[in-house]
Amino acid sequence: SLLLILNILFFLETTFYPFALFTTGLVTIVKVLLPFLTVTALVLIGFVATYRVRTNFNPDYEGHEGCNETFHGCLLFVLNSFFGGPEETMGLLDVFFGIMVVVILLNVVIAIVSDAWEDAKALTGTSFWQSRVNFLAESGFDYQSKTKFSFFEWLDSLHFVPVNEQIPWHKEEPYKSVKCKEHHDSPRHYFTLKNAVKIEEARSLESTLFWVRAKSIANEENVVVTNAKLVGPTIAWFMGNLTYGVFIILGFPTLGILWPSDWRTYILSIATDTEGEEEEK
Repeated sequence: SLLLILNILFFLETTFYPFALFTTGLVTIVKVLLPFLTVTALVLIGFVATYRVRTNFNPDYEGHEGCNETFHGCLLFVLNSFFGGPEETMGLLDVFFGIMVVVILLNVVIAIVSDAWEDAKALTGTSFWQSRVNFLAESGFDYQSKTKFSFFEWLDSLHFVPVNEQIPWHKEEPYKSVKCKEHHDSPRHYFTLKNAVKIEEARSLESTLFWVRAKSIANEENVVVTNAKLVGPTIAWFMGNLTYGVFIILGFPTLGILWPSDWRTYILSIATDTEGEEEEK
């Protein structure tokens, strides 16, 4: 039944634009909220421990029902206060809890969700038509060639992205034509193929984080939201380079079959340069 429901949702996503918007927005929001949920969980656990210490050192304290019994009961009390607001204020700790959790964290999550939804609306068109193409492919349109070459096409798309690349982004073409994060992330949609390839080869972790910060500043977002948005690209950069390195290692026992295309080009260029130097001697 679960697979049937997922198939129905996939069909609706590839057929109707509103469903594609909702699906893209939901996935984007979940990804963006992961750092926020992690920080929120740590903050709530910190308040649970603080309330437990407060009630344990004061057995006659009658407030915060459940915190003087078990950790589980105190956790339920803090969660209830987080979702419904504190029932009573009995000291500076409760005031700090209200400001930190109810005011700051809840406003941060509203800002994060709003910004993620706007980003999803901008990406929905591409996502919708990509889903249409995938649906046609899975329905039998050029199915054999798609399944035969999909893995190696993905393998050849792997690239090593350095931490920093000494590129004069504000001085030389086509780099100085990059004016926003969309130009940096998807240059093939905005520039000629030749210039887009140069921009893709010049990308680094530092340039990616620069444009993430620039977009946050343009949207007048606070520091917490900006720093939260830096986590995703950093993790994606690390996992991409890790995957690239794994396939380089796997390429040695497979005689280069599992090497990414740019690594194969690099190895062959070394051999070519060596032969040229020997001929000159």
